[in-house]
Amino acid sequence: MDKGLVVYGERAYRDGVMGLTTTSPRPFVQQPLRYESAFGGGDFRDPDPSRWRFDERNPAGRGFAVDAADVETPAHTIEYAAGRPEATGPAGFGPIDRGWLPRRELAGTYDTAWVRERKPLLPRDYDPAFALAAPHDQRPSMPLVGGERMAVSNMTPEGMLVVELPRKRFALSSRFGTTEHEHGTRLTTVLLETDERRLSLIWQSALPVRASDVDYLDETFIEEASA
Repeated sequence: MDKGLVVYGERAYRDGVMGLTTTSPRPFVQQPLRYESAFGGGDFRDPDPSRWRFDERNPAGRGFAVDAADVETPAHTIEYAAGRPEATGPAGFGPIDRGWLPRRELAGTYDTAWVRERKPLLPRDYDPAFALAAPHDQRPSMPLVGGERMAVSNMTPEGMLVVELPRKRFALSSRFGTTEHEHGTRLTTVLLETDERRLSLIWQSALPVRASDVDYLDETFIEEASA
């Protein structure tokens, strides 16, 4: 898996020969990678809120629906290396908010039929991929097991940072009254914070139980297993 972004210094919109364009980016040494600096945002200038428009892929960003009135307003400073930003969508490495498109569309339909027939269960059209917060191009094709190497460039003073995921496994055992169930875990999230030199990993586990047992979970034991 390989992903690259282009990061510019601060810049603004200006009039160009072919319409709005951007000023030359200002030099910078360090800049946070956040969706507020990627393409997106909205147009909320109309006094009638029903006429407001915004990019549902990244309402927090910049550059949506720019026109002549937007001269001198900040332009987006993070984008993919290829393609037009309005087509490729917001560029970033962070998690996608559950209320943004396209992730929101996977949550299912919560209408009167759901209230009448399914609540509090998930809708029938719920897609489990809704739980995945990572951008599509940051999801490995195979489950992570530990031992994989990650490398990031131009995001640390040294220029390159390489880490190897630890090879760890955990075994869980949950007790419901006198009954004990064993269940394994899966590494689902890897968070690398380059400024703090911090690597965080999250393992998840699922255990189907009968409805009559839900209120009787007494204890869950976590034990590190051999890798």
